[in-house]
Amino acid sequence: MVVPTLFIGGEAIGETVISCGASKGYSFFLQNSSLDYDAGWSEDGISNGKIILVKEGEDFDILFDDIIGGYGYREDGADVFMLGLQNGKITILIVHYNYSDLYTFDLLNNEVVWASQKIAPHLVNKGSLFRADCE
Repeated sequence: MVVPTLFIGGEAIGETVISCGASKGYSFFLQNSSLDYDAGWSEDGISNGKIILVKEGEDFDILFDDIIGGYGYREDGADVFMLGLQNGKITILIVHYNYSDLYTFDLLNNEVVWASQKIAPHLVNKGSLFRADCE
């Protein structure tokens, strides 16, 4: 179900397809010589995060709100591709030179599962798998 146009800072950014809350999951932290942290498996998540799938015309974007703040993937310079849409599920691929994320939104069961790969000198390098409830 698509709801009316979403506005952020007075600017229309598209129609909300689904809105999701905090994500929980696991990450494998790769060693990064630029930053000091423990490599290996760990429970991970974004306790106050939001994931909002929006559609403007034929284009999708995902607005993401976490500890860094709110932004959209397109605003961050990432390419956003809709890979599949069937049986109430939408799969979206995000490609950026520092990260790639893959989301599958289940519109029928109000949840999202998503994977993230981050590799860059200034980022915590990790591969993650998360799940969040949606409304």
